[in-house]
Amino acid sequence: MSIFTLDPDGITGHDGIDAAHQQIADVSNSLTASIDSRAPFGEVYKLYQRFADVMREHFELEEALLARFRDVPEVAVHINRHHENHAFFRDALNYADGKFQERIATGKVPNVVELLPKEYFEELIDLDLEMAALLRKHESR
Repeated sequence: MSIFTLDPDGITGHDGIDAAHQQIADVSNSLTASIDSRAPFGEVYKLYQRFADVMREHFELEEALLARFRDVPEVAVHINRHHENHAFFRDALNYADGKFQERIATGKVPNVVELLPKEYFEELIDLDLEMAALLRKHESR
């Protein structure tokens, strides 16, 4: 069962970002399933690393897209909120990275790992629906 799903038409209407969101959903589902099934530490860690890589790549993609609208006052407020959100998740990923390193010897998966996809998808709904509206309004400029 997939916990993390996206609207088939995409959330933002931007092909690259929507494809990245789908990739994040797919990796999140695999990561969560591995934790739920009590997969070996190494398997969960490998899936977590993939999740972290996909998230970081996605943040760079979104930030590059949003940078094109830096001079539009309405979008500038959104860009700041989006950057703050990305900073929060980058910090959380760094924290999880450290927790994995601390727990290699014990083989105990850090609790934060299961929370990251859930938190991300809650934030995705708010921020990216707002971004979709702003892109539709300003993309042709």
